[in-house]
Amino acid sequence: ILRNPYDIYKDLKKEVQNKDLALNLFLNSDGQYQKEDDEDKKYYIEIPKTNWGTHLTSWADPTVKKDFNGLLLSYEDIFSDPLDFFASIVIHFKEKGLPMNVDYELIKTFIDSNQNYFIKPISDDLSNKEIKQINGVIGEFLQSNNIFYQP
Repeated sequence: ILRNPYDIYKDLKKEVQNKDLALNLFLNSDGQYQKEDDEDKKYYIEIPKTNWGTHLTSWADPTVKKDFNGLLLSYEDIFSDPLDFFASIVIHFKEKGLPMNVDYELIKTFIDSNQNYFIKPISDDLSNKEIKQINGVIGEFLQSNNIFYQP
């Protein structure tokens, strides 16, 4: 699921309550591994992390999509047109050989029963400095892949 990178950063900033830490987490500015502790805090693993553009490139690659029967979806579509969003998933499964039908009434019932999940969250604005920092890392990637997101 492809999501507006500026919104991802805004959510990170809200979660960690620190602009610099959020930028580092989102852009992997320091190139460090993410450490995850076990329950007892006796052991940890280091997880390589990448920035948003690298992460997206790895999943949007045509070979990866073909080999793993992938489908790119826009996160924002779940709010603007949830019926089409879910129908496209079912259609993709059907095209890949799963014996299923697209039941629009069932999808509508699901959406109607879960309306609170389909309200797009309101997020804060970004400063010009934050936008420039993000664009400095992923701006070229966005342009070269014809991805047009607004901060």
